Amino acid sequence: MSDYEVEDRLNDSISFDYFCGMNIDEVAPDHSTLSRFRTALTKLKLLRSYSASLMHNWKLTTSLLKREL
Repeated sequence: MSDYEVEDRLNDSISFDYFCGMNIDEVAPDHSTLSRFRTALTKLKLLRSYSASLMHNWKLTTSLLKREL
């Protein structure tokens, strides 16, 4: 998903905001802020570990939701 798409989804989807840990009254970061953040993670060689952490949390959340259903 591109930085533009992430910005659009954050501005358009309450569930996407919630998944990203944002409150409904928070302003979503714009695409250039997201890009700078991703670039900083890449320079520090943290992008892969950050992505792995996100995927781990996604799988954990999915697993917990399935148990509740």
